[in-house]
Amino acid sequence: MFSNIRTLIPMKVIYLVHIFLVAPTLLYIGYKKNSTPNIIFNLLYLFCLGISLLVVVRNIEFSYWSLIKLMHYLIILPLFLYIANKRNFTNAQYNSIFGLGLIVAVYQSYKLYLFI
Repeated sequence: MFSNIRTLIPMKVIYLVHIFLVAPTLLYIGYKKNSTPNIIFNLLYLFCLGISLLVVVRNIEFSYWSLIKLMHYLIILPLFLYIANKRNFTNAQYNSIFGLGLIVAVYQSYKLYLFI
């Protein structure tokens, strides 16, 4: 059911969601550190739900898109759940979250640029 929804969402929208929702959330957590409001951490749960519903892995093969989908399930989903659950990190860990936000913003912007 939900796998059909993903086919209706253009890649441009996926890139924009990463650039304007996911990356700023990670940047905000990394910037505000311990004073990040709980609702921002709760957004990570919402992103995990989106990954679970929209990133569908049907055939596991060695292709770019299969690796991207597997990475969402094996790395990003557990990382977001960990960040959302723990909510209290060292300064170095907050800097890493900020860096991850920068990487997401730059990479997805580049992908959007190539797509357009």
